[in-house]
Amino acid sequence: MATEFEGMRAWRPASEIIECLDTALGTVDMHNDYDFREVTVSPGKSGLTVGLRFTKTEGSPAERFTLTFHRVQGLELTSKEAGFSEDRNVFHAIEYAESANSGSEFSVETEALTLSFRSNEVQFEAIA
Repeated sequence: MATEFEGMRAWRPASEIIECLDTALGTVDMHNDYDFREVTVSPGKSGLTVGLRFTKTEGSPAERFTLTFHRVQGLELTSKEAGFSEDRNVFHAIEYAESANSGSEFSVETEALTLSFRSNEVQFEAIA
């Protein structure tokens, strides 16, 4: 099953992701222009929902957005000791690989956390 992308251009499989293209905010460079602020996990009808919230590093007014992964399965979250440093809000990348069986494989890497999971839907949403 192919992964669905909403509110952004689909990512290329087998790649390391730092940008979201064709969003309501234009091109979003999550590594260089935004700070990772929080991760949320909530139950849904077809698995977990994982949300990643970002805020623009500089500028006014502050641009914010959420990347939400729906129908999440196999979630593993690991915190890092370095996550309590000044760089705790640094986002590194998302690794994305398509899988025909149980959802695409995602690995999210930040200075503070590593998340690994399977999902079939990614949604970009600008926060007003």
